[in-house]
Amino acid sequence: MGEATNSAGPVAGALLRWEMQVVKADAGVYSAQAGDQPVPGYRLVRRRGRGGFGEVWEAAGPGGFLVAMKFVHLSPKSRSAELWALEVVREIRHPNLLVSFGAWQVDDVLIVGMELADRSLGDRLQEAIAQGLRGIPREELLGYLADVAAAVDYLNSDRHVLEGRGGVGLQHRDLKPQNILLFGDGAKLADFGQSRVLDSGASGGAGPCSLPYAAPECFAGQASRHSDQYSLAVTYCKLRSGHLPFVGDGERMKSGRISGSLSTGAQPLSARPADCRSAIQSRRGGTNLRCGWPLRPNWIGGNWHAS
Repeated sequence: MGEATNSAGPVAGALLRWEMQVVKADAGVYSAQAGDQPVPGYRLVRRRGRGGFGEVWEAAGPGGFLVAMKFVHLSPKSRSAELWALEVVREIRHPNLLVSFGAWQVDDVLIVGMELADRSLGDRLQEAIAQGLRGIPREELLGYLADVAAAVDYLNSDRHVLEGRGGVGLQHRDLKPQNILLFGDGAKLADFGQSRVLDSGASGGAGPCSLPYAAPECFAGQASRHSDQYSLAVTYCKLRSGHLPFVGDGERMKSGRISGSLSTGAQPLSARPADCRSAIQSRRGGTNLRCGWPLRPNWIGGNWHAS
């Protein structure tokens, strides 16, 4: 067994290293099975999700408490983003931000221990559609997004210490339904791998971002503290109507955001919920694309009042 150091808890440090079998390098995912104990004291129960990043498992921790464990292959492409995300969650705390309680590295696999959510807002949308609804009911959705708005306000505020600098904000840059996790009747924002420090209310526009939720200014190198608000508006439209407000492949959406010529597709605006029509029309009608609306819980319920 290699030398072990621990970063679990409030003090930042090196990642805990254990010897453990990893699948062949080109697979990029630890070969976890139910019943495994990848970290002493944590037994895997069932897989909760799988994606390009790796896997998320439900696990039973000491005393039988259920937690989530994320397995990520630290490829050259993902390493810096994942380690940066750990730095963020160590330094920034808020009731509506997902809590991580420990991190371990096993060869080239990073394991992150997190609180276990019920499901994501993307999952909740699929439930609503299966029930014959167009999207998540308005009052329910506004409750969840009020929590997310509070988290985004806190992240964007110039009160954090990151990269040795104080009084800076943080832009999330990856706000979408899959990164909003539900706990009972509340919501928390997760996944900080694409976040960037805000200096004087602005951050560099270069770097990864999630189409089709990214704000136009992200592609023009002029991202600001309002860019996350744009992503929240697109997220709202998707979850309320079951459809994105704009259509097209990645390149068409990117060029359309820069030029201000995004298409809403064949579905007319009149067929969408009134609160989604308001958001779409605000962004299509000559609104300055370098800024958004003030983001507060009362803004969500007020400016997007559904008819």
